[in-house]
Amino acid sequence: NVGRQGAKSARPVRTRRLGAARVQPSRSAELRLRCPLAGASARPCERVVFDGDAGDGMSRTVPLFTLRVSSVSPSGTDTIHLHATAICQDGHEYAVKWATPNGVAASEWLGYRLAAACQIAVPMSATIEDTNGKLGFGSRWDPTAREWKTLTAAERIAAWKECASQLTSMLALDLFCGNVDRHPNNFLFVRVRSGAWAPLCIDFSRALFAQGFPDDTWPMEPCQTLTTQTGMKAAGLWDAPTAVSTLTLLQDVSKPMLEHWMAELPPGWLTQPQIDRVTNWWGSEAYHKRLQQCFLLV
Repeated sequence: NVGRQGAKSARPVRTRRLGAARVQPSRSAELRLRCPLAGASARPCERVVFDGDAGDGMSRTVPLFTLRVSSVSPSGTDTIHLHATAICQDGHEYAVKWATPNGVAASEWLGYRLAAACQIAVPMSATIEDTNGKLGFGSRWDPTAREWKTLTAAERIAAWKECASQLTSMLALDLFCGNVDRHPNNFLFVRVRSGAWAPLCIDFSRALFAQGFPDDTWPMEPCQTLTTQTGMKAAGLWDAPTAVSTLTLLQDVSKPMLEHWMAELPPGWLTQPQIDRVTNWWGSEAYHKRLQQCFLLV
């Protein structure tokens, strides 16, 4: 209903030509440009749709905002797909995954959006731009967040018990996304002001497009994610009603919403055939079959 009301009240979008590009200032762009929270470090630009100027007939969308990199450092982690962190002009550090043909950046992009739609907490994220104009997916580094491997035995027990419902939500989403690598070190844990533990979901680098989604191997073969789910069930920590609620929220992500997300995907992160494949699949019989099987698995 909100979307429909917004559509009625939105002012007409004017289009103008800039060389080979059609520029469409959007209502959301206007709102964000007025918002002081956008900050001076966020680089505003107009939405530009290139009409096949590369000779391949494809359209591309330039992100409305990017965060420019001030400096880059090695990540210092043993994560396969995370090679660097960047300090950006907003002063914060980001874990950066640059766009490559393996689809990792696009997987992070969509994974974070699906998680947020399912009421799953993820770090603040942004499109990061280096000095050469290269774009990557950036997840803001929270210095207060703790990795599983840094927790004491007592802290691990407490965090796992207190966060059981939220961890169940993450794993339910992972089943749908075909994430084969959700293990304890792919959660972050923070202390909220009450002193309780709360989790953050990170790392979709072995899910979604990185696995060939939606044509990935599914149901998943034995993997870290299924092992984690089995362990939670064995410990009596699996929250089945919460898992069902999460999948119900996922079901509410409409095809137009997915198309909107894919339209905002930075250029070059996926090919147009890959984008068309997932948008055509969403809401199809195969989509509903996967979703219903997820309900059975939780």
